[in-house]
Amino acid sequence: MRHQPSQRSPSNTPCCPTEVRHPALKRSVTAFTATDHWRSEMDVDQESLRCFQHCRRDVNIICFCVPRVCPLCGGDTDRTESRIPPYPLPYPFITSSSVSSGIVLRPTQGDFLRHYTPKADLHIGLTDSTGCVHDFDEDGLHIGNTWPQCVQVRLPPDIGTESRLWDHCLAQFADRSAWGSHSYHEQDNNCFDFVLRFLHNLKLHHRVPALRNKTDFATMLVAPSTTRAAQFVSLYRQVKTAGYVCQAVS
Repeated sequence: MRHQPSQRSPSNTPCCPTEVRHPALKRSVTAFTATDHWRSEMDVDQESLRCFQHCRRDVNIICFCVPRVCPLCGGDTDRTESRIPPYPLPYPFITSSSVSSGIVLRPTQGDFLRHYTPKADLHIGLTDSTGCVHDFDEDGLHIGNTWPQCVQVRLPPDIGTESRLWDHCLAQFADRSAWGSHSYHEQDNNCFDFVLRFLHNLKLHHRVPALRNKTDFATMLVAPSTTRAAQFVSLYRQVKTAGYVCQAVS
C-alpha cells in the first residue's frame, strides 16, 4: 500500500535534522567533502551517526567519524577539547525479531537507508511474542520471515494486551485459506487491512481511536514512525555523500 507520512513539527531533540523537513532551513547547513584528513578510516556503510560540537555552541557537526580538522575553526580535534564530545544519534531501525507482539513496517522494496523515499510503498506486518513476522501481500500470507531493517509502529502503552492473548488471536487470525493471494486487493484488502483487522479482532479500536480506520491508523500511528525514519535517512545520506554535515542549532 502506498503511504506518504504527514510532516509533523520538529521536536527539540539535540541534532534533530530540521533541515530534512524544512527546505527553507537548508541554507543553515554546510556540507564538507570527505577528502579532508580523518582520525581513522571510515567505513561509508556503517550506520552509526555521531553528533558533537567542537568550537561553536550554535553549530552541531554530524559525522560517522570525527574529522581530525574542525571544519569551522580549522583546529586539530585531537589536540583541542570539544565543547560537546561525540555522542551517537538515536538509530530508528530495528530487526523484527526484537519486537515482541507488535507492529513492524519497512519499505516494500529494499530497505530504509538505501531505498526509502517519501513516495515509496510501505509494507506492514505483525510479530508474535517471539518476534516472528506475519504479513500479507499479493502472494498471500507469510509467516516466519525476519525483517532486518524496519521500524516499530507503537501502540499506546496502556492498552494492556498480554502476549499470550496476542499470540492466541494471531494464530487463529493468520489463516492461509482466508489470506491467500486470491483475496489480495491493492486498495481494499492489503497489508494494512491485514494488520488493522487483527487489531479489531482484539477489540483494540474501542480503546485506541487511531485504529478505527486505515486513514486514522496511517496518520496517527504510522506517520510518526516514518517521519523519524525519514529524518534519519536524509541526514545519513548527506553525511555518507559529503563526509560530515554542519548543522545550525535552532
